[in-house]
Amino acid sequence: MTESNLPNNRRDFLTGKLLQSQVQSQMAVENVLGSAEKVSKVGDLLQHFSRRAMACDFQIFLEFDAPGNVGKLALLALDEVERIENLLSVYRFESEVSRVNRETQNGSVVIDEELLELVTIAISLHTETHGAYDLTATQLSRLWGFFGRKPMVPTDDEIAAVLTRVGSQYVNMNKTAQTLRFERPGMEIDFNSIGKGYALDAAVTKLISGGLDRFIIHGGQS
Repeated sequence: MTESNLPNNRRDFLTGKLLQSQVQSQMAVENVLGSAEKVSKVGDLLQHFSRRAMACDFQIFLEFDAPGNVGKLALLALDEVERIENLLSVYRFESEVSRVNRETQNGSVVIDEELLELVTIAISLHTETHGAYDLTATQLSRLWGFFGRKPMVPTDDEIAAVLTRVGSQYVNMNKTAQTLRFERPGMEIDFNSIGKGYALDAAVTKLISGGLDRFIIHGGQS
């Protein structure tokens, strides 16, 4: 690819605009030269798989002639994304995170092993960022209207009141018993900030374990 026909951005590449432009340019050249060579070779094409999850489109792009049953493998990878949304989404009443947020208001609760590991990672991030990342900022998100998609600017007093229900340092875990407890009433956890990245990692693991090593995957153009 020469410098003159590099993609303007990732979106042009992912939506096929780049490929379309290349094919059109090649067709123009071949019309002039009168060549009988085919314009679109198998190697120029991509397979595209997409699924709506976590309020965005997760998409996988594979080579057209990738060996094996890659279509089934791509769908299994997207199933992983959906599974993780069912695990982490605070917008789904039946999710594991929603259950934990409800039941921990009454004390310790046994939680899913995978969720326990994610909480451990999140608390480590809280420590490493000196509190900039906080798994328990859920009530602040509600206060600012992000949950209902009606953003607002709360008062200082409202913020101060909600901050009494925020702080990853008040999340108490017992890995042996596989339990979680909040040391302050009204606290909740929320993985919105890292959920998509975790889902992408899980989908990538599924693709690689199935034998694929050449693909593009994204969630919401990330």
